[in-house]
Amino acid sequence: MCSYHYERHRKASTVCVVEDCERPQFCRKWCQRHYWRWRRYGDVTANHDPVQEPICTIDGCNEPTRGAGRGLCKRHYLIDYNRRRPPDPEGQRARGRKHILKGYGLTPEQYHALAEAQDHRCAICGTTEPGGRSWTVDHDHQTGKVRGLLCRKCNTGLGLLGDNVKRIEAVMRYLREG
Repeated sequence: MCSYHYERHRKASTVCVVEDCERPQFCRKWCQRHYWRWRRYGDVTANHDPVQEPICTIDGCNEPTRGAGRGLCKRHYLIDYNRRRPPDPEGQRARGRKHILKGYGLTPEQYHALAEAQDHRCAICGTTEPGGRSWTVDHDHQTGKVRGLLCRKCNTGLGLLGDNVKRIEAVMRYLREG
């Protein structure tokens, strides 16, 4: 038996020396729980209560803050955050969509025109459900040219097949034979 496994076996075969403790020894003849009590508090038998979390500062609310910030529970923090946040007429999601479309060289108007041209359907399977917030822009990875809008499932499948026509034909052949 190597020294690592011998040491594990030796430690597992003996129990903690603290009275009424049946756990295996970890270090200094104590189990892990008693060893760490000794490390933290200087006493293996210390039974310290966990530190109480601060309570929300809003009158009548007894929820713990859990690190939400400003001395507030999560619910009151979000209320306060939304009250202090400046109005956003365009919307974060719209700005994010513009940023994504910019990578494909599309404007939001071109994106909507493409969706209209496809009758708001996936270019592969024809579903009317995008499978997420919006349609996925499919493009040729070599040229960067936009091919159309796809649902999330078709885009994922196409991506996993690597836009490889031979691989897609092999999958079709497999499905037909099966």
